[in-house]
Amino acid sequence: MLLSDTKVRSIKPSTKTITLNDGGGLQLEVRATGSKLWRLRCTINGKRTRLSIGEYPSISLKAARATRDELKEQIAQGIDPRTIEEPKDVPPSKTFSEMVDRYLEHYREDRNVKYWEGVESLFTRDANPVIGKYPIDQIKAKQIIPIVQAVQGRGALESGKRLFTQISKVFKFAVSHGEAERNPCADIDRSMILQKPTGRKYPTITDPEEIGKLMRAINRYTGWIMVRLGLLFLAYSTARPGNVRLAEWEEIDFEEKLWIIPGEKMKTGTQHIIPLSTQLLEILKLAKHYEQGGKYIFYSNRNPTAPMSDVTLGKALRTTIGYSNDRIVPHGFRAMFSTIANEKSDFNSDIIVYPSP
Repeated sequence: MLLSDTKVRSIKPSTKTITLNDGGGLQLEVRATGSKLWRLRCTINGKRTRLSIGEYPSISLKAARATRDELKEQIAQGIDPRTIEEPKDVPPSKTFSEMVDRYLEHYREDRNVKYWEGVESLFTRDANPVIGKYPIDQIKAKQIIPIVQAVQGRGALESGKRLFTQISKVFKFAVSHGEAERNPCADIDRSMILQKPTGRKYPTITDPEEIGKLMRAINRYTGWIMVRLGLLFLAYSTARPGNVRLAEWEEIDFEEKLWIIPGEKMKTGTQHIIPLSTQLLEILKLAKHYEQGGKYIFYSNRNPTAPMSDVTLGKALRTTIGYSNDRIVPHGFRAMFSTIANEKSDFNSDIIVYPSP
């Protein structure tokens, strides 16, 4: 059965390569990646083979059929199409930066805007200035390694790791679209070029008795009520200070007892859900009593429609409650939770994790 434009356009990829016949040896190969490639099944010099005609939609069904007829005519005349020299004006291969643009355009809608802005920034700042102008099919592994090492060399270990992953994905994208023969990142052993993040250690308190003193000191705080509630909420939720400061009432599901943080507020770009304990619910009920119509739960004492500033919680701990930065900082509550939970509870360490970064 001959193919139609509608059939070619609408066929969806499967987990395996699909081959559709159009007659006269013309085939459409639909790969799992979504790319659609025209092939000609033929016999040359007594041997069965398949010739590549091009990729759909750059090569339409009508154009593929015309090329099929031309190739078959050449073969009938005893000419091997594979030995014919390419014309001199063959368009050059896409550059790395051009493939980055196509890659971003193709996948941008798969995740939130903040995520892709971060990915694009990695390419713009670190990769494109070095290899952006080079044809994608001519870049070697030895050109990629220094880029990644330079990023990690300035202390951005996670950024270096993400950049390597994204560069590899661009090459896979190029291979899938016929712009490159292979992915040079496949020749690189990640463990040999990527440094392992050591993780930033924030000052914290891990002695149970001292933790009790800290919590009582926070409860005695007589300054701005939202500071006291914010610090307590930080301690009981073990969320990042930024997520606590920017927490909004619409993120709280009192019925299901959940704090649902949207993906755009998370570094991973994915939604994060924190169950609300009895203590957290009591804090929220008290905060609700002081609500003044703004969307933020822990708002600024100067502007009820704005969140408290990023220095407010740390300053309160340091200057009023009496805990210096070398004893504990707002980020330290996460380490406090992890240490106590691992040392004092019966839960497996794989279960005891921080909220997603």
